[in-house]
Amino acid sequence: MKFQYKFLEVNIYWNNFDKILLKSRCCISMAGTAAEQAIGLGKPVIQIEGKGPQFTKTFAEAQRRLLGKYVFCASVYKDKNDQINQSIKLIIKIIYLIQLNKNFMISCNENAKKRLGENKACLKMVNDMNIVMKND
Repeated sequence: MKFQYKFLEVNIYWNNFDKILLKSRCCISMAGTAAEQAIGLGKPVIQIEGKGPQFTKTFAEAQRRLLGKYVFCASVYKDKNDQINQSIKLIIKIIYLIQLNKNFMISCNENAKKRLGENKACLKMVNDMNIVMKND
């Protein structure tokens, strides 16, 4: 699916998360792991709270505290339509920030390092575990 408004274009695909996330400039998420991966790649996330069973309002709030200020969410709303409208406004706001504020994406990358570590952090952890295991 493709949505377009002036210079903004949103493409929606299925079953290609990894390829799409690498090429994307931001992420709309209703899944914890997807949000973590996007934040780890220095991309802003627009979260949409659900009613569960896995991605509840409580879980989304906890994840925002963990991942930092580049996870955006319309968390105060009257009803489902209000939530949708506020989420759309957030998406447009983030797209404009990406386009107009050069420091925004730099800050997203700094947040990624602070929250989830430098590039190849998992390799460093494995090496550290190997060193510990060898010393035991």
